[in-house]
Amino acid sequence: MEYAVFESLGQFHGLSPREKEGIRSTYALNVFWSEIAKGSAIVVGEDGSRYFNEAELNGHGHIYNHGDWVVPLNQNHPYMIFDQEKYEELLNEPDNGLKVPHFLDNIFKADSIANLASAIGKDPEVLSQTISEFNFMAQQGKDYAYHRDPATLRAFSQNGPFYAIALRQNMLNTQGGGRRDGHAQVLDPNGTPIPHLFEAGELGSPFVNKYTTGGNIADCLISGKIAGENAAAIKQDISRIGTTDLNSAPINDNFVASSDEGDQKFKVGPNQYLGYSNQGIGDGVVVRTTLNKAGKIVDVEILKQTESDDYGSKAVKELSQKMVEKNTYDVDAVSGASETSRAIKEAVKDSLNKAERK
Repeated sequence: MEYAVFESLGQFHGLSPREKEGIRSTYALNVFWSEIAKGSAIVVGEDGSRYFNEAELNGHGHIYNHGDWVVPLNQNHPYMIFDQEKYEELLNEPDNGLKVPHFLDNIFKADSIANLASAIGKDPEVLSQTISEFNFMAQQGKDYAYHRDPATLRAFSQNGPFYAIALRQNMLNTQGGGRRDGHAQVLDPNGTPIPHLFEAGELGSPFVNKYTTGGNIADCLISGKIAGENAAAIKQDISRIGTTDLNSAPINDNFVASSDEGDQKFKVGPNQYLGYSNQGIGDGVVVRTTLNKAGKIVDVEILKQTESDDYGSKAVKELSQKMVEKNTYDVDAVSGASETSRAIKEAVKDSLNKAERK
């Protein structure tokens, strides 16, 4: 299995100022961030040490690494660290349309590196050592750790204050995932297809570690069609669970009944018929359709569904009413809820077919 990777975008190697939960960060062009990385400024990871060349422009989050361009290891709580001189440069940077608005609004400030480390949850000894090493390399004019351009190196001041800005990893789209074969079947570590597990799009893409312009779209279209067709095909090795037949043998033989059906939790009265479908999200859909003596639909009850609360719930609420009004299962689907609509329509059709056989 391949480990998951992703495409990134934005500043440094794909970072941006961390915002509150649910608020998107502001994107800034690399031009602005190449200026930000010059001078007495670094980025540190979880333990307070540097982990990449801050001054190097990225390509969708990929940065140069020993002859290749790769996405660096993600850090959960990266921070940009800088001194008073850099703070004043950022404060007085002319607004050329490339700046991040309010960039300096949410900063940590301390009179020493050790106190700054404590304020942002980093090891004071590690962060202090990181600054000392960076200062040494700046004085030597050579970044021995990550080969940052010597023109961008400037030692930190010996005196405070010092500053930190919380950053977070940007994600443009996912890559990686499990390997898949030409039938879009996911393969186990031995290369054997895992039964009934299919994969499409960027997850498992053949372009896994590279950014290819337009390649993801083409892969989504092609692998999506292949995976969808193969996943939808009836599987002969799926057995039905439970003892009840929900009135009689189902029309859609690929449905897997759950313990709810097996426990006879769904009851029917005169002229009522159960129908079900596994087209929907989760554990399928079960309906109870009531007919009058003339065979007209008078009620459609959705007894079981595991749809989402947004678009899926619209179909649950609206389709049954439409079916009663038009006396048919074949009504217009609810926009944006096509998967749910198909499941409900198939389940009602299943119940009506059973009524016809009675």
